[in-house]
Amino acid sequence: MDEKTYLSDDDVTITNTQVLIKGKAYTMSHITSVEAVKHKPKQLGPFIVMLVGVLVLIMGSTGDSGTLIAGVVILALGAVWAWIRRVKYIVQIESSSGRSAALVSSNKAYIEQVAAALQKAIVERG
Repeated sequence: MDEKTYLSDDDVTITNTQVLIKGKAYTMSHITSVEAVKHKPKQLGPFIVMLVGVLVLIMGSTGDSGTLIAGVVILALGAVWAWIRRVKYIVQIESSSGRSAALVSSNKAYIEQVAAALQKAIVERG
């Protein structure tokens, strides 16, 4: 049986016999299911930091420039923290050894493309 490639790029190669994702190999015959999952982290921590920053800004608006600068810095740190914790998309592979997060990315279309190629390889495998 010839090896058929379903997807191949710098990080992922999917064939009818194996899957290589960022250097980790999975045997296609051991994969039982694949799912693209959305992971949205909780934003309570960044929200609280930004709220503290706003409160410090309000306190600094009375004329204390040091407090005003501290408020801006705290608010900016909260905003950066919230941005870093943005939504991630995951390709989850289920096999005889359990479930694993095989690939994580903020690119939804790419994760869906990889999951679709894996699902096609599973279906065609029979």
